[in-house]
Amino acid sequence: MASLAAAEALVSQCSSALAALGPFEPAPHLAVALSGGADSTALTLLAHDWARAAGGNVTALIVDHRLRPESSKEAGEVALRMKALGIACEILTLAQSPHAKTGNLMARARQARYEALTGWCRKAEVMHLLVAHHAEDQAETVALHQQRGNTEDGAAGIAALSLRSGVRLLRPLLKCSKQQLVEYLLAKNIAWVEDPTNRNLQFRRNALRHTLTEDARAELLAEAESAGRTRAARDKAQAEAAARVIVTLRADRVDYDLKAFAALPASIAARLLADTLRALGGGVTRPRKHETLRLYTAILAPDFTVATLAHCRIEKRHHTLHITRTRAQNMGGNSMFQPAKPLAASPFWWL
Repeated sequence: MASLAAAEALVSQCSSALAALGPFEPAPHLAVALSGGADSTALTLLAHDWARAAGGNVTALIVDHRLRPESSKEAGEVALRMKALGIACEILTLAQSPHAKTGNLMARARQARYEALTGWCRKAEVMHLLVAHHAEDQAETVALHQQRGNTEDGAAGIAALSLRSGVRLLRPLLKCSKQQLVEYLLAKNIAWVEDPTNRNLQFRRNALRHTLTEDARAELLAEAESAGRTRAARDKAQAEAAARVIVTLRADRVDYDLKAFAALPASIAARLLADTLRALGGGVTRPRKHETLRLYTAILAPDFTVATLAHCRIEKRHHTLHITRTRAQNMGGNSMFQPAKPLAASPFWWL
C-alpha cells in the first residue's frame, strides 16, 4: 500500500517549489496542463490544494489533439473525473489535428498544444500555466541536448520558470520522481490513464527513456542542477541590465538607452537583445545566436541606422534604439509585456 507519509512529503515538496516560483497575485488562479496521465493528474491535485489554501483556484486544461479516434472520449472521461473532485476543467479541441506527413509529429503536436493552452490563459487572464515535467523528464532532456550538441541552456535542461506567449510556465515537479507521483495517486486512490503514444519506441524520447540507467539519470540531474544555477545567475544579470537599459516598454515597442546598452558586457547585451526580439516578435525561441551577434555588432557601429530580425524592426534615433514589431500578433487582447493581473515582480519578468 502506498505510504501516506510519502504522499504528505510530496505535498510539502511541491508546495515549497510552487512558493519559490512566485510571486503570485492574491487568490491566484492557476491553469494546469492535464493529459490525464499520472504526472499531470498528480500535479492538478497538488496545485488545487495549494491554490485553495491561498484563497485561489485551479482550472485543468485538457487538449484534445484528435490524434487517436478515442481521444475525445478519453478527454471527456478525464474532465468528469476532475469535476467529481471539485476541480474546474476545460477541454480544448484543436481545430486542426497535427497530422501532416512532413516534420516531427511530436514537435508539431507539442507546439499546437502550447498554442491552445497559452491562448486559453491569455483569454481568461490567467498568468500561470503549470506543466508536469518531473525529474526523469529533466534527465532525458539534458541527455537529448548532449546528443545534439550541448548549449549553455541545454545543459541546464528544462527551466522551472519560463515564459511562452505572455504566459508564465511553471514546472514545480522537476525534482520529484515519477514513482513519487504514482505513489501519491495510489495513496489518494485516484485513477489515471496511460497514453499508448508514450510506449512507442519510434519516438526518440521514449526510446531514450528505456535505455537510461539510474546512475546515468543521477549524473544528468546533477549536471542540470549545476548548469541551472549558472543560468539563474545569467538571468539575474540580464534582468538587472534590462532595468538599466529599457526606457520604454509597450505592447508594440521597446526602447533602449543606447549608451547604457553599449556599456553592457557583450554576452549580456546580446542575450537581452535576443530575448527582446523573441518576446516582441512573438517567437517561441530566440533568434539564432550568430544572427543576434551580427545585429549586436552592427548596432554598435557608428553608421548603423536600421535593421530587421525576428519580425522586429530595430532603428537608431539619436541616443535611443527603437525596437518595434513588424507583424500583427494575436495575443488574445492582452499585451505579453503587461501582466493580466497585478504582480509584485520586476516589470521585466518576461525576459
